[in-house]
Amino acid sequence: MALTWRSPLHRQHGGTLIELMLALTLGLLLLTLVTRLTLETRKGLESLTERGEAREAGRYALNLFRQELRLAGFLGTLYRRPALPDTLPDACAKTLDGLLAGLSLPIQVDDRPAIASRCVDDAVSGLDRLVIRHADTRGFVLDAGADDDDGDGDRDDLNYGQVYLQGFDNRYTLGYCSRPGVCMALTNCPDTACLQPLTNGLTRPVTGSEVAVFGMRYRAGLLPVALRAYQVRIYYLRNWSATPGDGIATLVRTELQDRGTAPGFSTYPLLDQITRLRFQYGLNNQKPTRPLEWATVAAVRVNLLIRSANKQAIQYTERSFDLGDDTPYTLPADAQAYRHHVMTTLISLDNRPP
Repeated sequence: MALTWRSPLHRQHGGTLIELMLALTLGLLLLTLVTRLTLETRKGLESLTERGEAREAGRYALNLFRQELRLAGFLGTLYRRPALPDTLPDACAKTLDGLLAGLSLPIQVDDRPAIASRCVDDAVSGLDRLVIRHADTRGFVLDAGADDDDGDGDRDDLNYGQVYLQGFDNRYTLGYCSRPGVCMALTNCPDTACLQPLTNGLTRPVTGSEVAVFGMRYRAGLLPVALRAYQVRIYYLRNWSATPGDGIATLVRTELQDRGTAPGFSTYPLLDQITRLRFQYGLNNQKPTRPLEWATVAAVRVNLLIRSANKQAIQYTERSFDLGDDTPYTLPADAQAYRHHVMTTLISLDNRPP
């Protein structure tokens, strides 16, 4: 029988148990490192996304204040305003007398206590509640003919319960209609059409139909003066968003609107995670207190403190923030696990009284 010779180089043999265990250990170590790298990358991406969303929310809030403050004091063609009141008017006033008192004040801060009978009863105590007043940039003219030209149920876009301002030069009419043909207003015009020279600034009540109350004309009584919705908006912070007690700090706006047959205030949440709101005023960096001081404010600096929506894995050493106060704001202990940052902008008031 012939013998077959095999070279040692062609012998087959398997790995040892030690080599197998070493390979498994290296594989598990590599898998752990890859998994950890993936998780860290995901956390970093989520943190970056959350930070970007917070900054975008802050930019939206600052742009909102920029638009509102640049409109503050816009009263259409009412160029010469009524005299300033002796005391600051009630920001939550919805009577014509109370609204007329604030007509010459583009902005003010509501410092009165937040009680249940007021329109900002849920505001965080100790923080400013900024009041902004202006007329709508869009105006319309009542038609003495058909009651409903556009078919929306109102007389030429006039909403019942909405306060309107009609003004030209130093003449004004401020009022609303509770239902078709039933309107009331305060005016300084000698007659409903303002055709006579204005000899005094006394305000008198006037009632009647839409055209009778809002009948102001100019250029020898040939052209009607446009009506503009009169807007009062109050911006403040509250400690809840959608549900009372949810603990989500929220930027809120309450504004004067039509409430069926009479004006009233409605509140709308705007942005969550705005935990602090401070304003500085262009008046020697001091908060104005008297109507004359508020009327001369030329600019407002808005300071926002924005919080991340979720707690951060990394504890940050920054615990206090400068919001324009003499004393930096220190985070409470339960807020220190969240990322915070400040956003600020300076906004000029383009329509302040001359």
